Amino acid sequence: PAVAKDLIRKQSGQDLTISKSARDFGLGHMNLGSLVAQMHHEVTILFTDIVGFTSMSQTVAPQQVMEFLHDLFVRFDDLVDMDPSLWKVETIGDAFMIASGLEGVRTKSR
Repeated sequence: PAVAKDLIRKQSGQDLTISKSARDFGLGHMNLGSLVAQMHHEVTILFTDIVGFTSMSQTVAPQQVMEFLHDLFVRFDDLVDMDPSLWKVETIGDAFMIASGLEGVRTKSR
């Protein structure tokens, strides 16, 4: 807790820029400690995880792993782009996160 309080104290008053996708949903810039959460009813969150990814990534060349993830996530991105109510939240490693049900929040197209 002391570390968090020190960080907040150091960062207070400084603008923190949030991701482009968050700006697309109308979140803009924020100050540390300010309210950025909004209530949304009937939101769906999709988390993906590739079964066996860790073992697969240890047995094939790194280039093949990267090509596999790139091809897969480009296809996911294409599907998300087809529906304006979907928001790609994050891609981390082999995980992909999408939100839906945030209608009326997006201010401009991706």
